[in-house]
Amino acid sequence: MKQKHSIVKEIKRKITTLFSIFLLILVAMVSFALLEQQAALIQEDLKRKGNSLINDFKAQINELIYQLAPISEDYILSSLPNNLLYTQHAIKILTQVVDNNAMIKSAFINDGSIFTVEGYPFYTLKWNSKVFSAYTNQVLSEQMRTLKIKKRVVSMADINGSQTKEAKLFLEIPLRQKQSSLMRPYNHTGVLFLELDLQSFFEASENSGIISLKSGDLTLEGSAELRHDQTDYQDIIYSAVEDKIKLDLLLHRQYTPFSNDIIRAILLIISFGLILVALLVWYLRKLSKRLINPMLVLERHCDRLKQGNYVTTTHDFEFKELQTLQVTLNQLAKQIKLQISSLEHEKIKAQSSERAKAFFLANMSHELRTPLNGIYGVFQLMKHHSDAINTNELITQGMTSTKTLLSLLNDLLDFSKIEAGELKVETVAVNLIRIATEVKHEFIHTADNLKVPLIVNCEKLTSPYRLADPLRLKQILRNLVSNAVKFTSSGEIRIVMKDAGKLVSIQVIDTGAGINKATVDSLFKRFQQADPSTTRKYGGTGLGLAIVKQLTELMGGTICVQSEEGVGSEFKLELNLSICATPLLHAHQDIHAVPQLKDKNLLLAEDNPLNQKIFSAMIKPTQAQLVIAKDGEEAIELYKKRKPDIFFIDIQMPKKDGLEVCAEVRLDNKQIPLIAVTANVMSGELDSYQKLGFDACVAKPIDMKKLYEVINTLIQ
Repeated sequence: MKQKHSIVKEIKRKITTLFSIFLLILVAMVSFALLEQQAALIQEDLKRKGNSLINDFKAQINELIYQLAPISEDYILSSLPNNLLYTQHAIKILTQVVDNNAMIKSAFINDGSIFTVEGYPFYTLKWNSKVFSAYTNQVLSEQMRTLKIKKRVVSMADINGSQTKEAKLFLEIPLRQKQSSLMRPYNHTGVLFLELDLQSFFEASENSGIISLKSGDLTLEGSAELRHDQTDYQDIIYSAVEDKIKLDLLLHRQYTPFSNDIIRAILLIISFGLILVALLVWYLRKLSKRLINPMLVLERHCDRLKQGNYVTTTHDFEFKELQTLQVTLNQLAKQIKLQISSLEHEKIKAQSSERAKAFFLANMSHELRTPLNGIYGVFQLMKHHSDAINTNELITQGMTSTKTLLSLLNDLLDFSKIEAGELKVETVAVNLIRIATEVKHEFIHTADNLKVPLIVNCEKLTSPYRLADPLRLKQILRNLVSNAVKFTSSGEIRIVMKDAGKLVSIQVIDTGAGINKATVDSLFKRFQQADPSTTRKYGGTGLGLAIVKQLTELMGGTICVQSEEGVGSEFKLELNLSICATPLLHAHQDIHAVPQLKDKNLLLAEDNPLNQKIFSAMIKPTQAQLVIAKDGEEAIELYKKRKPDIFFIDIQMPKKDGLEVCAEVRLDNKQIPLIAVTANVMSGELDSYQKLGFDACVAKPIDMKKLYEVINTLIQ
């Protein structure tokens, strides 16, 4: 078993750990901020140094250009390309220019020909003059009216053919002679190229860092070779657009990431944090002593609760949280007491519910066995009777038992739909008087046998045409009238419909046995009847009135009952049924009549031999030609061969079920009527069949009238 720890020690350890982590994070954040600030200062210093170096470089070059500008019009130098007699004088001038300027390393003259005219030092005469001739011809072709001294970067590969990335920086001074022409005041004779020596600039800038002057991939002679990942600062000295030359300054400077000031600041923060940790540990040790005693009291209280002793305690604790915990434990003890009492009550209710369900199952078993006994007995008697009159009477009794059994199953299915919330209510135009009359006709024979008048009174109804669900409204009336007929042995039964303000009031009044006031409240509960003796005397499952109440509420209405034992009962519904226009009357056509299917081809897919015989007998009066398939595969084959006018399909079949058959037929033909013949009539299944492609459904056991109604509807 895992070892348990003291909560106070755990709190101390957790708080100390969290504070230490917080301190470390704080130190790291401060260090990062200081480093970031130092990096920003260094970057700013680099930028300032870089700008200063660029300005110094430009100033030195500009000063040199200013000093050497007059040499452009020197008579001897400008005349030399055309008169070699001035060679000695020209060499003397070039020597003075080189010796008197520290930034000039060499000087030579080019007149655009393939040879250098003159130069000093003399190694310049060995350089590739073709490169400089091209530059000279470019200057001479421009014939600028004003003096413009250009800067030129020339690679060592172009100068002497060496395989290096180094280059030299030159000044191009046009050599010109004055003329008397206004259009062309100067005659350009050649170009004086001055090789610049930048060593003095690099030496003066050593304290600023490592400097590299680059023009594209070329590095100026004398400057350091820096890669881009080594560069801390880079900026443009001359741009190709403005200065016709690309030259960049690259600067690298070594610096220490942790300066002494930063180290001192971090150490100070760590020292302060350690002092805070020590104070925190001391305070937590003191606080733990004040927590342990009241927590031990609460622990003993919890032990009592664990043992089932749900008592309350009253201690005055120093800390509000412990006081709240004590109050919570006291409330928990009270709540547990209430829950135990409630559970005992629910246990009694559950036992009562179980007894009600057991009683319901016993009633249902009795109710199902009664019509089954009638059906089974009828068939046994028909086997031994040949008298046609007796046989017809037995058949009538068997059909009555079958309808009773089917009604029980329908009640169960409807109740299941309502419980699952899947029962939908539609709204169409209905005739309330016709619905009441139809319900009356269903029970008139039973009432006449009892010599109990069954009366329909709709005189106070403004208009019989209302918006309602005819099926559910008839179901409600049928259940109420069925109960009235069942429990009334004398007197009368009345169905009264009248206006009740904006509502419609429907009353079913009988002079039957009546209901005890003590049991009226349980009338609409499922599986319940007013008295267990009622089941023994009259039968029933106890679902009828529960279904009536739930259907009424689904339709947005209310139902109530007034009853007096030995006098009778009155069930009153109030429904909000809006008045609608009188529907157009169409010529009457009996949809339950035998369909006229002469010369029509019908196909039935059914695997049960008895069901095949029953269906064949029902279809025979229609004079249709019926072909039967015993499974799904045979049904597909016969469909392709016979091309039937109507196709009846059982859902559950061997080899291929009805859903697969429907899918295959619908791929081939969208128009042929497909009718599902199935015993699967649970909630939602019939609707799902129609969504899959069936045009209609006929439930088993098959009602011949329903079958004829479906066929007549489809062929019309």
